[in-house]
Amino acid sequence: MTEPVLDVQDLSITYTVGAGVFQAVSGVSLKIFPRRVVGIVGETGCGKSTLAQAIPRLLPEPPASIGSGRIIFRGTDLVPLPKRQLRMVRGTGIGMIFQEPLNSLNPAFRVYDQIVESIQVRHYREMGWTRSFQGGENPFDYSKPPITASAATSLTRAVVPAGAAEELVRDRLQSRSDYRREVLEYLRLVRINDPETILGLYPHELSGGMRQRIMIAMALSAKPSLLIADEPTSALDVTIQAQVLTLMKELIDEVDAAILFISHDLGVIAETADEVGVMYAGRLVEYGPVAEVFQSPRHPYTKALLRAAPSTYKSEGPLHSIAGSVPNLSRPPAGCRFHPRCPLVQEVCRGAPPPLDPVDPKVPKGAEGVHRSACYFAAEVPTLP
Repeated sequence: MTEPVLDVQDLSITYTVGAGVFQAVSGVSLKIFPRRVVGIVGETGCGKSTLAQAIPRLLPEPPASIGSGRIIFRGTDLVPLPKRQLRMVRGTGIGMIFQEPLNSLNPAFRVYDQIVESIQVRHYREMGWTRSFQGGENPFDYSKPPITASAATSLTRAVVPAGAAEELVRDRLQSRSDYRREVLEYLRLVRINDPETILGLYPHELSGGMRQRIMIAMALSAKPSLLIADEPTSALDVTIQAQVLTLMKELIDEVDAAILFISHDLGVIAETADEVGVMYAGRLVEYGPVAEVFQSPRHPYTKALLRAAPSTYKSEGPLHSIAGSVPNLSRPPAGCRFHPRCPLVQEVCRGAPPPLDPVDPKVPKGAEGVHRSACYFAAEVPTLP
């Protein structure tokens, strides 16, 4: 198997609010491989968005802080990187699609200006990385800031034949017409029928679905290795939501990127993801291929969550609910955090937190792409009503 684009190892994140410390994410580990879609699902407040924003280090620090763990992106641990170097990761390395596009797009700039800026930054950084390749250095060195055309010319002179530096830079820095052509290509990629008209519009002149497509086009124009979609369809109506989901599924085959898809909607994850992680109170309680997890859940919380989801309009009685309430993350219960609400609870559940181990005991613990459950009694979950 190829190396993962993203390898999150035992990540824990806390928020310090007043005199309280909240454990938003606790000991989360996951890997995302190229051209794969990993979904994260769970209730509101379970830590999904915190995890998504922590990967490119977008959380406000403070009050948020990474207590432990590593975030390894293409071989580089992002946790110890200073902010100046992190700016080189965001966009061209890790792209994000946020929940509400109207809050993410700049209302003072037209669509063309916002997309072309992303393309220009990518071109400047590519020139810096090309220089590193030719110089025998690490091509993923984030210590190098974005470079201007004049700086690129002087840097290029050191690694190309005399007199060729200016020509090389001119080739990489496109003309206005070239930029316009590339912006139109990305708008067509996200299935916008009249991109020439859309170029000159402001965000408030677009519908919610169109704004979300613009956000996707901006993210793709940076050509990231990892695309994080944080509930990108929750603010859209059902018809537009279906269109955006169909679009993202088609784009997976057209762009060479891994995708982390965050959602509270089980149906959206079932339609979009290859693998799914179920989060509860800041922990991953189940992980594996989406079909296996949804068809044969092996954690009591996952099974309860699936039973509570309305699948069709029926008259067989009220919807199922999960007894109890979500724990206070400033004082989470010891052991398994679901044990106060779990029908299978025993004394061992109140002790050490159960590890996220393969459901099949014959599978090695380090195996990738297998069904895992953080439950001491995973084998008994299928017997639950």
